[in-house]
Amino acid sequence: MATNRATLKSRILALLCCVVAGGFLVSCSSPTATTPPATGPLVHQSRDLINQNISVAARTNYDTPFTVTPTARNVKVAGSFNTFGGLPNAIQVYIMADAVYPDWLKGRQVDIAYDSGSRSTGTFDVSIAKPGLYHLLFSNYAEASVAPAQQVTANVTLQWDDVAGS
Repeated sequence: MATNRATLKSRILALLCCVVAGGFLVSCSSPTATTPPATGPLVHQSRDLINQNISVAARTNYDTPFTVTPTARNVKVAGSFNTFGGLPNAIQVYIMADAVYPDWLKGRQVDIAYDSGSRSTGTFDVSIAKPGLYHLLFSNYAEASVAPAQQVTANVTLQWDDVAGS
């Protein structure tokens, strides 16, 4: 009986050692979040974030979310805007990371990539340093009694360099 117990204990111990060793080998061979991005020649790319006339109701925002991938380099958001058709004929443009967006909506002070200030027209060229989800916002702070909506012509592109084939 004692030998059966000793044999059983040694088999269980051997099985545990195999499981631990197997887990270690799998974890060592799996890619991790710190794996550097692929390298190679960079290709310049761009896409329109918005290229149209929009209407931004009083006390609302027109949100255009966009994503910057981990392999993107030299990322910038560039464009222009022009308000028309009604007073006060002004809009505010923001670019911010998704991480701060909920706090910004609550009126809290947050770090943002771009704030145009209240303007009727403007151009911008903003560098984005980190990958992630971002928001391009056209914000109308006017009271509805003053201006029910601001009409805006917006032309904005996302531009970046990426490794060929990514």
